[in-house]
Amino acid sequence: MFNLKTLLATMGILLAAKGDTSGFENGMETFGGQLSALFNVAWPYLLGIGVVLIVGWSLYLGIRFIMAKKAEEKVEAKKLITQLLSGILLIFILVAGLPLIIQGIASWAGVTIVSFN
Repeated sequence: MFNLKTLLATMGILLAAKGDTSGFENGMETFGGQLSALFNVAWPYLLGIGVVLIVGWSLYLGIRFIMAKKAEEKVEAKKLITQLLSGILLIFILVAGLPLIIQGIASWAGVTIVSFN
């Protein structure tokens, strides 16, 4: 479970470690675990906020396109809709692809990384 006090205390240990690497390694494990827990707690909320923003912006742009009277307004609305769809596609590619790329690089380098599942 995520604990902000533990996360901040671990960050303090990491910043204070100057020559003793054993405390640093233990602190990194604790910090990584706390950061992972924070991500796991925040992810559903961030995803929900993102979906609401995308749906709201899509509705706004759709209404703007429908209500456009002049040709220039329709062209501008189409441009904004295209940018929205391009952004959604880019975000999807990054969210789906980056973990695979990171896993591949870590495997190639022989490094074990923490899974966020």
